[in-house]
Amino acid sequence: MSVRSDLQLLQQIPIFAGVDPAYLQAMIFSAEKIVFSAGDLVIRQNEHSAAAFLVVSGSGDVISGNLENPQIIGRVERGAFIGELSMIADIAYSVSVSARSRMLTLKLSHKLFMRVCSEFPKTGEQVLSALTSKLDINLDSLRDVKKHFEQARSFVDL
Repeated sequence: MSVRSDLQLLQQIPIFAGVDPAYLQAMIFSAEKIVFSAGDLVIRQNEHSAAAFLVVSGSGDVISGNLENPQIIGRVERGAFIGELSMIADIAYSVSVSARSRMLTLKLSHKLFMRVCSEFPKTGEQVLSALTSKLDINLDSLRDVKKHFEQARSFVDL
């Protein structure tokens, strides 16, 4: 894959949409390319790795719960960005992702992300702003769900 196609993938990630392409290219040049084989774990729930992965090719299963009894809750494919909060805030992953097929990824570490933000402060501001907007949307959705639960009839009344 070329830097141009990797850049286009990264620009499709909402938190990077408004970031200057030159700064994203700096991240891509410094990112580690990692290939996972089918069945390999890309990320493990509750693990601290402080990195996110951009899926360049291949696909994977998003898994919740323990790996002995996996519960597949979604799928990631080319263009997916896995572990963004771990990359930004150095927190544990909330799910696991297992490669379904050979997966080529770009690993963007917390250290790399922070280095780019320190060298290009506007980039950090833009990412933080995009992340804040995303969290606001999620909070609004949760409030809406809560409202529906509060208005729902009791099971006892059915």
